[in-house]
Amino acid sequence: MGETIDFQSIIQTLPLMIYRCKNDRNWTMEFVSEGAFCLTGRKPSDFINNKRLAYADIIHPDHKEIVWEKVQYAVENRIAFHLTYMIITAEGGEKWVMEEGYGLYSKDTRELIAIEGYITDISKQKAKEFELFDRVQYLEKQLKNREV
Repeated sequence: MGETIDFQSIIQTLPLMIYRCKNDRNWTMEFVSEGAFCLTGRKPSDFINNKRLAYADIIHPDHKEIVWEKVQYAVENRIAFHLTYMIITAEGGEKWVMEEGYGLYSKDTRELIAIEGYITDISKQKAKEFELFDRVQYLEKQLKNREV
């Protein structure tokens, strides 16, 4: 006989934040995995029911509204969402994150119950993207200077 799989242990050790939240402007968290600490620098319990702060509080101000709008669009159309935005860590630094999630709906009333998903750090990938973009701009400028 094989060993039983401890899914809770697997979830808690993944290097990403798995969550379940309400569809409100605070993104009030009902469940947050241990990966929240690595991602945000804050304990998962800090986010539960906005104990110390709301998840919305750490979304970069430039991105808050677009995150809200894209999630609302997905919920209204009952489709999954895929977002890229910045958060502010406990140390005051910025991180680029990628979030994927979907709405959970009541079978009886078909009303939205919660949103579930995961959020992961993509800062290294974004830095490479920006580096590549800068390089392309530099090369285009060099090419224009040669044509003159």
